[in-house]
Formats: sequence, C-alpha cells, structure tokens
Amino acid sequence: MNEFGALALGAVGLLNRIVVTGILITAFALIIYIGLYNRRSRIARSFAILLGCIIGTFLMELFSQLSIGDVTFTWQRLQWIGIALVPAASLDLSDTLLRATGDISPTRKIGAKLGYVGGCLVFLLVLLTDLIAEPGVSVDRLPHLTPGPFFFPFTLLYFACAAWATFNVIEARRRSLTSTSKRRMTYFAIAFAAPMLSMFPYLLPTGWPDAFPLILPWLAVLLVNMGVGASMTFMGYTVAYFGAGAPDRVIKRRLVKYLIRGPLLAALVIAAIVISACSSELPLRIITGRASGTFRSSKACVSASMVRRASPKETRRHSRAGPRRCASQTASGVSVAQRRRNAGRWRS
Repeated sequence: MNEFGALALGAVGLLNRIVVTGILITAFALIIYIGLYNRRSRIARSFAILLGCIIGTFLMELFSQLSIGDVTFTWQRLQWIGIALVPAASLDLSDTLLRATGDISPTRKIGAKLGYVGGCLVFLLVLLTDLIAEPGVSVDRLPHLTPGPFFFPFTLLYFACAAWATFNVIEARRRSLTSTSKRRMTYFAIAFAAPMLSMFPYLLPTGWPDAFPLILPWLAVLLVNMGVGASMTFMGYTVAYFGAGAPDRVIKRRLVKYLIRGPLLAALVIAAIVISACSSELPLRIITGRASGTFRSSKACVSASMVRRASPKETRRHSRAGPRRCASQTASGVSVAQRRRNAGRWRS
C-alpha cells in the first residue's frame, strides 16, 4: 500500500508539473498574441501585465518543485514577484474595463498605482527580510515558508484588492450595452477571480496536518492549476476582441487556430517528452537489447555460410566484379586462381 501511495503521489506531482508548464506556455503565447493584434488596447496591455504576474509565480513554483534543499525556499521567495503584484494588476485591469464603459474614476487609478508600489515593496520585504515570510518548513515533498509579523496585514490588503477588482468587473458587465458584450463579460467575470484566489500562499499560515494524507494537497494544487489555465484562456478569449480591427468571426477563428497550433501543441509535445523520459527508466534491454543482438549475430552467420558454400564459378565471378566484391570473397577468389596456376606449372 505504501508503494502504491508513493507511485500515486509521484504521478500527481508529475502531472502537476506538466499542467504548470502548460500554463506558462499559454500565458506567454497570449502575451505574444496581444503584442501582435491588440497592442493598441489598454485593456489588452493591462491583461498582459496580469499574465506576467502569473508567469512569474508559476515559473518560480516549477523551479521550487525541481529543486532540493534550501534552494527551494529561495525560489519560493522569488515566487512573490507575482503574488505581491497580482492584486494591483487585477485592480488595474478592472479599472480599464470600467473606463471602456464610460465610468472614469481617479480613485481607482490612484489605487492601482499605489497597489503597484505596495507590491514592489512587499516583494522586497519578502526577498530581503523575514517580516512577511520567514524561513520555511521542510515537509516531505511539500516545503513551504512560514508567516512573518506582517503577513496577516498583507492578507487583508490582498483580499480587499481582490474583492474591489471583482466588484469592478461585475459592474463593467452590468454597464455593457449589447447582448454579445454581456455574454463575453460574463465569461470574463467568472474566470477573473481564479488567478488571485489560486496564487495566494495558503500554506504559510496553516501548513499541512500530519494526520491527513500528503496526496490531498497535491491533488488540490493540481485542480487549482487546471482551473487557472482554463480561466486564463477564457479571459484571453474576451480580451482578444478589445482593440482588434477585424470582424468577430475572424478574431475567433484566428485565436482558436493560434491556441491550437501554438500553446496546445507545445504543451502536448512537452508532456510527451516528460512522460517518455520517465518511462525510459524501465528495463529496455529486456525489450530491445536481446532481440537486436540476436538479429546481428544471425545475419553474420548467414553471410559466412554463403561464402563458404560458394562454388568456384561464383568465386571467380565475384573476384572479377571489381569494387563490389567483399573481402572474404576476394580472398577466396585469389586463392583459387593461385591454385590453378600452381597446378599448370606442376603439369608442365
């Protein structure tokens, strides 16, 4: 049973790494798409900043999963580059959505700028001091940092910004005029809160009790990461229509083709490489090694028997064939010709 639990835990961890890699590829691909087709839209540029926060968080998380020892906690501190800035990025994105509907508020704009300044300050505090996150707890395959004195005030500000940004998105949906824009803003509002809620470090204040199986938090992380990937794709679908000078059907077809040929194909290739690399640990010699050696030895034996059973005519023909004859046949042909010349000399 312990072996099965360890195998299941390893499989969940491997699948989680593949999902995180897919999130990184999709986020980077959406940033490239925005740069190609929506770079003039302020909403698209704000969404690109949010994608950058997602990339920073999940990239450092992937590095921490692949690291061993105290280096893991260094990557987890660097992971706060996205955690500290995602509330400000979300608030800025919601403000640009409301501005697109005609609701202009200097308070929201100032709040977004203060959020960026506060996020940079929080990241520096986490990276250089122990005021927000202290040295971590090394749990078996589940390491995490511990909360510092200022962690709980940061938590209040984090969820306050998340609630404010979510309210702004709902208000932007309400102010939409056409049924098509309302439908797209519904998709956006449903997926909007997922990155903020998923990127918060819940293990810092609570940890993980030893009484529960270790596979449960990894399953939760896997499901949450899958939700982040889906929500990011839905938000990208909505943002693709802002600032695009093309009909809706052209935008939809172009975005779907781009996602299928780009991030989806790349994620499948990486998944295949990772899975094949893990399966290479199987005893491949039992499957291929003995068969290939038998084939090579049998081929050599057959060619040797054919040379030994060759008739004198075949030997002379091969000896006159020039560069096409092999070494063994050439030696046989020369020896036959030499014996014939010796026999003629003896007769004379």
